[in-house]
Amino acid sequence: MTYHNPRWCRVALVLALVSVACDKSNDSPAGAYRATSLVTTTNGQATDQLANGSTIAIVLTPEGTTSGEVHIRVSGGVTALDEDLTGTWTSTGSIVDLHHSADTFLRDVPLTFNAGTLVGDKTFQGSRIQLTLTREDE
Repeated sequence: MTYHNPRWCRVALVLALVSVACDKSNDSPAGAYRATSLVTTTNGQATDQLANGSTIAIVLTPEGTTSGEVHIRVSGGVTALDEDLTGTWTSTGSIVDLHHSADTFLRDVPLTFNAGTLVGDKTFQGSRIQLTLTREDE
C-alpha cells in the first residue's frame, strides 16, 4: 500500500474536506439566535430589557435570508417595538448586517460574529444599546 496511489489521495482529500466542514471555528454566522443580553442606557440609567420581558429571536439562513421577531417592552425610556425580522443578512469579515423592512435598531447596529455569538453596541440619540445574540444550534 502506497500513499502516492491516486485512490488513497482521493480518500485523504475527502477526509480533509469532511474535517473542515465539521470544524465549528470555520463556521459562518448562519444559525438560530436568541437575545441573551439586551441592555439600554439612557441618561446614565441602565435597563436590562430581557428582565423586563423583551425578546429577540432571529434565524440567519446560509442563503442569506432572515426570519424572526423582536419584541421590546416599554421601559427605561425605550418605546415598545413588535416587528417581524424577515429580510436578508450580509457579512464582511466578522461583521454581520441585517436588512429587513421593519424599522428596528437591529438594521443599524453592526453585529460582530465570534464563537457563536453576535454582539452589537451602538448609541442612538443619547441611548446606548448593547446586545448579545447567542446561537442556539451550537
